[in-house]
Amino acid sequence: RGPKLFGLCMPTGLEWLLLLPGALAGGAAGGAWIYSTPAAISEAFLKYHWSTLAIAATFPIAAEGIFRGLVHGRLAQHFPTQHSGGHWIVSWPVVISSLLYALWSSLPFLPFFSHGVSLTFSGALVFGVSFGMARERSESLLPCLILHWSCLLLIVVMSFF
Repeated sequence: RGPKLFGLCMPTGLEWLLLLPGALAGGAAGGAWIYSTPAAISEAFLKYHWSTLAIAATFPIAAEGIFRGLVHGRLAQHFPTQHSGGHWIVSWPVVISSLLYALWSSLPFLPFFSHGVSLTFSGALVFGVSFGMARERSESLLPCLILHWSCLLLIVVMSFF
């Protein structure tokens, strides 16, 4: 019950793929963002091309582990959720973990008068709901990671145009 409750298992079914368009739209609207490296990281580390790739690969793992793994898993112990092959619903664990993710995604825009905070919050909320539902439908974190990396790839491709 423990590992599956927190999404630490292989995915069941492919229904979560139906949530890909919503996840990509939310990610493109600002729900997924490429973490800018903090000033505390030395220039010696940043001169390597692999360092940016390492940040882009590990940041989604941390975000999904926290919001769709720990937060969602703890809430799923107290509220009903959907399952693979069942009815499509938006559960309380999805709503609460998505709101927390959207607030966390808005942190770079503090003190909340910045331009674009409402778009980022809305995008992150759509992004979080899509990922939370994918997490419940698949009963795993792996689809969330695949969707998150797909959104980051979309952002990188969009930056060239």
